[in-house]
Amino acid sequence: MFYRIDGADNTISFTDALLAGGNGGKYRQHTVNAVLNQYDIDVLNEGDALSLGRFIAVVIDNAGRPILLGRTGGLSAPAGGFDYNSGAAEADATGWTLILQGTSMEIGRILKDESVITPIYAETIEP
Repeated sequence: MFYRIDGADNTISFTDALLAGGNGGKYRQHTVNAVLNQYDIDVLNEGDALSLGRFIAVVIDNAGRPILLGRTGGLSAPAGGFDYNSGAAEADATGWTLILQGTSMEIGRILKDESVITPIYAETIEP
C-alpha cells in the first residue's frame, strides 16, 4: 500500500547523505521531511502506521525526477518524527511534522517515472 503525502507548500524535502560510522564504515542516511497541515480523519486513520511503520519513499526532486529512498533498509519515524505542533502565534507553522529516516548501502535509485508505483488494483474503502 502506498500513501501519497502532499505537504504544506515548501515543507517537503529529502536528503541522501554519506555518513561514516565507527572503524571507518560508511553508509547512506535517507531522510524525508514534511509538514502535513491537515488534522482530519484521513491523517488520524493513518497516523499510527506513519509513526510506527517502516516504509520506502518515492520523492520527486526539483528537476522532476522520481527517486526511491529506503529500498534496502526502509524508512521509519525516529523519536519526534510524527508530532503535532499547533503553533502559539498566528505566523507559527501548524500541522504534523513528519520525518522518516533510514540507513542504506546505496544512493537513492532514480525511477523511470512515477507510474512504476501505481498499485495493481485501486484500493477502495466503502462505508
